[in-house]
Amino acid sequence: MTVRNVPTTEFPTINDALAESQPYDTIRVGEGTFPESLNIDIKGLRLIGEGKGKTILDGRDLGLTDGIIIDESFVTIQNLTVQNFNDSGICVEASNNIIHKVGILNNLNHGIELQSTAPKTIIIECEINENVGNGINVDSDDNYIIQCKMIHNLNGVFLDEENNIISCCLAQQNRQDGFIIDGNVNYIISNAVINNSGNGINETNEDSNFYALNKSLGNSGNGFIIGNFTTVFENISKDNGLNGMIGGDDARIIKNIVTGNKGNGILMEDRDSVIDRNIVTNNTLAGISITRDNIAVRSNCIKGNSPDILVEVGITGCTFADNDCETSIPPSLCERNDAIDVQVGESIQQAINDAQDGFQINVSKGIFHEKINIPNSKDRLRIVGAGV
Repeated sequence: MTVRNVPTTEFPTINDALAESQPYDTIRVGEGTFPESLNIDIKGLRLIGEGKGKTILDGRDLGLTDGIIIDESFVTIQNLTVQNFNDSGICVEASNNIIHKVGILNNLNHGIELQSTAPKTIIIECEINENVGNGINVDSDDNYIIQCKMIHNLNGVFLDEENNIISCCLAQQNRQDGFIIDGNVNYIISNAVINNSGNGINETNEDSNFYALNKSLGNSGNGFIIGNFTTVFENISKDNGLNGMIGGDDARIIKNIVTGNKGNGILMEDRDSVIDRNIVTNNTLAGISITRDNIAVRSNCIKGNSPDILVEVGITGCTFADNDCETSIPPSLCERNDAIDVQVGESIQQAINDAQDGFQINVSKGIFHEKINIPNSKDRLRIVGAGV
């Protein structure tokens, strides 16, 4: 495992050092601008610069080429900048690689491109700005994108596969969306998507994704567009140009803050979903607008909207319980309480059996000596105790 330093008399260029390198060697690159592109096909190689903006790969005069192609596994790229290439800044074609503290700027395709042959890539603490394509374009599974900034790209992240994690990232002022999620079973946690020209987070008819603790603020489009069987938990959607959230089929929208959006707070365009414990305030149109059947709306604070709850004519199967709101169309939805109260000495199981889909069951303080079973035939029930 040899360490080679660039630039030196022996290795004036990075490619000179690559030509002599073996698996698991290290190339350390000093400060300077290096007008070269790299094809790394050496397993376990480490390429380490002096820092973003100090060690620079510049492709301005190199024609149509990616900045770095990674074509082997367990490669690490760290502490450098890749800029001005006529294709992608970094193109990853193999699995289990790490891109750490890299700046990827002003490339004519994507900043970082993960091809379908490149699962299990870790991208951490990178700054991916001013690229013509997407900041990060993901066509593979099981990747980790952590603590990155994507600013002034086409989209911040375009994610097209499954089991990926995006966490603690910033997507700001991109020309379209902050994140486009076009795959299933992905985990989008603790990110900020701010002032993008399209939507904050846009899930394109996929399902079973999980969104928690994200902030979608001041985007020109919608704050969140979510697909089917998706959970949206403890996010903030504020001051977006259209709706705060648009919900899909079998969605779970729980404990979010949705405020100050220019359209509806939460717009439900599909059926069989749950909206529980959200704060939905001061949106220009309806706080919660329901356009499909079988939506359960429970324990929300919905105020200052026009109206707070709107249910289109002909919609059936919706339930409402324990909401703090003032106005609704049709009238009296704020006062409606589709709930069953269970006192000590009564049966929780009997309440479950009697409840309609979407009902809330309120269980009083006390000890209940029974085993309960919620059958598959009961959908969208909520059972609430008196406390721990």
